[in-house]
Amino acid sequence: MMLVTVALVKITYKKSLIKLLRFIDKYNLPEDIKWHFVGHLQSNKAKTLLGGVPNLDMVEGVGNEKIANHLDKAVSNLGRKPLKVLVQVNTSGEESKSGIDPSSCLGIVEHVRLRCPNLEFSGLMTIGMPDYTSTPENFR
Repeated sequence: MMLVTVALVKITYKKSLIKLLRFIDKYNLPEDIKWHFVGHLQSNKAKTLLGGVPNLDMVEGVGNEKIANHLDKAVSNLGRKPLKVLVQVNTSGEESKSGIDPSSCLGIVEHVRLRCPNLEFSGLMTIGMPDYTSTPENFR
Protein backbone atom coordinates (compact mmCIF):
# COMPACT_ATOMS: atom_id res chain seq x y z
CA MET A 1 0.00 0.00 0.00
CA MET A 2 1.20 3.49 -0.86
CA LEU A 3 0.35 6.63 1.14
CA VAL A 4 0.15 9.91 -0.71
CA THR A 5 -0.62 13.18 1.02
CA VAL A 6 -2.23 15.75 -1.22
CA ALA A 7 -1.17 19.07 0.24
CA LEU A 8 -3.69 21.45 -1.22
CA VAL A 9 -4.11 24.44 0.96
CA LYS A 10 -7.35 26.28 0.49
CA ILE A 11 -8.85 25.28 -2.85
CA THR A 12 -10.54 28.57 -3.54
CA TYR A 13 -11.68 27.91 -7.06
CA LYS A 14 -13.51 24.89 -8.36
CA LYS A 15 -11.07 24.96 -11.32
CA SER A 16 -8.21 24.00 -8.96
CA LEU A 17 -10.16 21.02 -7.68
CA ILE A 18 -11.08 19.93 -11.22
CA LYS A 19 -7.37 20.12 -12.22
CA LEU A 20 -6.49 17.83 -9.30
CA LEU A 21 -9.17 15.32 -10.26
CA ARG A 22 -8.03 15.32 -13.90
CA PHE A 23 -4.43 14.75 -12.76
CA ILE A 24 -5.49 11.73 -10.71
CA ASP A 25 -7.51 10.34 -13.61
CA LYS A 26 -4.90 11.10 -16.32
CA TYR A 27 -2.03 9.24 -14.72
CA ASN A 28 -4.03 6.12 -13.90
CA LEU A 29 -2.52 5.94 -10.44
CA PRO A 30 -2.64 2.72 -8.39
CA GLU A 31 -6.00 2.12 -6.76
CA ASP A 32 -4.54 1.40 -3.33
CA ILE A 33 -3.21 4.94 -2.81
CA LYS A 34 -4.69 6.54 0.29
CA TRP A 35 -5.17 10.27 -0.30
CA HIS A 36 -5.15 12.93 2.42
CA PHE A 37 -6.54 16.40 1.84
CA VAL A 38 -4.61 18.95 3.92
CA GLY A 39 -5.90 22.44 4.61
CA HIS A 40 -9.11 24.41 4.55
CA LEU A 41 -11.90 22.86 2.49
CA GLN A 42 -14.90 24.96 1.60
CA SER A 43 -18.20 23.20 2.28
CA ASN A 44 -19.43 23.64 -1.31
CA LYS A 45 -16.47 21.56 -2.55
CA ALA A 46 -16.88 18.60 -0.17
CA LYS A 47 -19.13 16.57 -2.47
CA THR A 48 -16.92 17.18 -5.53
CA LEU A 49 -13.76 16.19 -3.65
CA LEU A 50 -15.25 13.00 -2.20
CA GLY A 51 -16.85 11.99 -5.49
CA GLY A 52 -13.69 12.65 -7.50
CA VAL A 53 -11.17 11.04 -5.15
CA PRO A 54 -12.62 7.64 -4.25
CA ASN A 55 -9.55 6.71 -2.17
CA LEU A 56 -9.72 9.85 -0.05
CA ASP A 57 -8.76 8.50 3.36
CA MET A 58 -8.61 11.65 5.45
CA VAL A 59 -9.48 15.34 5.47
CA GLU A 60 -6.99 17.26 7.60
CA GLY A 61 -8.71 20.49 8.33
CA VAL A 62 -12.33 20.35 9.53
CA GLY A 63 -12.71 23.75 11.12
CA ASN A 64 -16.43 24.03 11.78
CA GLU A 65 -19.65 22.05 12.11
CA LYS A 66 -20.88 23.13 8.67
CA ILE A 67 -18.00 21.44 6.83
CA ALA A 68 -18.32 18.39 9.09
CA ASN A 69 -22.00 18.13 8.18
CA HIS A 70 -21.29 18.50 4.45
CA LEU A 71 -18.60 15.82 4.56
CA ASP A 72 -20.82 13.50 6.60
CA LYS A 73 -23.69 13.88 4.13
CA ALA A 74 -21.43 13.41 1.08
CA VAL A 75 -19.89 10.23 2.55
CA SER A 76 -23.37 8.88 3.27
CA ASN A 77 -24.70 9.71 -0.20
CA LEU A 78 -21.73 8.00 -1.85
CA GLY A 79 -22.03 4.91 0.35
CA ARG A 80 -18.36 5.10 1.34
CA LYS A 81 -16.73 3.79 4.48
CA PRO A 82 -16.37 6.46 7.20
CA LEU A 83 -13.93 9.25 6.35
CA LYS A 84 -11.16 10.06 8.82
CA VAL A 85 -10.98 13.73 9.82
CA LEU A 86 -8.71 15.96 11.85
CA VAL A 87 -10.25 19.00 13.53
CA GLN A 88 -8.27 22.12 12.65
CA VAL A 89 -7.51 24.37 15.62
CA ASN A 90 -6.20 27.92 15.21
CA THR A 91 -3.81 27.93 18.18
CA SER A 92 -1.98 31.08 17.10
CA GLY A 93 -5.07 33.28 16.92
CA GLU A 94 -3.95 34.60 13.53
CA GLU A 95 -6.84 35.80 11.38
CA SER A 96 -5.04 34.60 8.25
CA LYS A 97 -5.32 30.97 9.42
CA SER A 98 -8.34 28.73 9.34
CA GLY A 99 -9.56 26.61 12.19
CA ILE A 100 -11.55 26.93 15.34
CA ASP A 101 -10.59 28.75 18.50
CA PRO A 102 -9.08 26.35 21.07
CA SER A 103 -11.97 27.11 23.44
CA SER A 104 -14.41 25.66 20.87
CA CYS A 105 -12.35 22.55 20.22
CA LEU A 106 -14.27 20.13 22.43
CA GLY A 107 -17.59 21.24 20.95
CA ILE A 108 -16.68 20.41 17.36
CA VAL A 109 -14.97 17.16 18.39
CA GLU A 110 -18.16 16.16 20.19
CA HIS A 111 -20.21 17.16 17.14
CA VAL A 112 -18.10 15.00 14.81
CA ARG A 113 -18.09 12.02 17.17
CA LEU A 114 -21.79 12.11 18.10
CA ARG A 115 -23.59 13.66 15.15
CA CYS A 116 -21.53 12.66 12.11
CA PRO A 117 -21.71 8.86 11.89
CA ASN A 118 -19.92 8.83 8.53
CA LEU A 119 -16.86 10.64 9.89
CA GLU A 120 -14.16 9.17 12.10
CA PHE A 121 -12.55 11.69 14.43
CA SER A 122 -8.81 11.00 14.19
CA GLY A 123 -7.25 13.89 16.09
CA LEU A 124 -6.37 17.57 15.93
CA MET A 125 -4.20 19.56 13.55
CA THR A 126 -2.78 23.04 13.92
CA ILE A 127 -0.21 25.36 12.42
CA GLY A 128 1.55 27.56 14.94
CA MET A 129 3.02 31.00 14.48
CA PRO A 130 6.03 31.01 12.15
CA ASP A 131 8.31 32.75 14.65
CA TYR A 132 6.92 31.28 17.88
CA THR A 133 9.88 29.01 18.57
CA SER A 134 12.39 31.79 17.93
CA THR A 135 10.99 33.83 20.83
CA PRO A 136 12.43 32.64 24.18
CA GLU A 137 9.61 34.33 26.15
CA ASN A 138 7.20 31.76 24.74
CA PHE A 139 8.93 28.97 26.64
CA ARG A 140 8.85 30.38 30.16
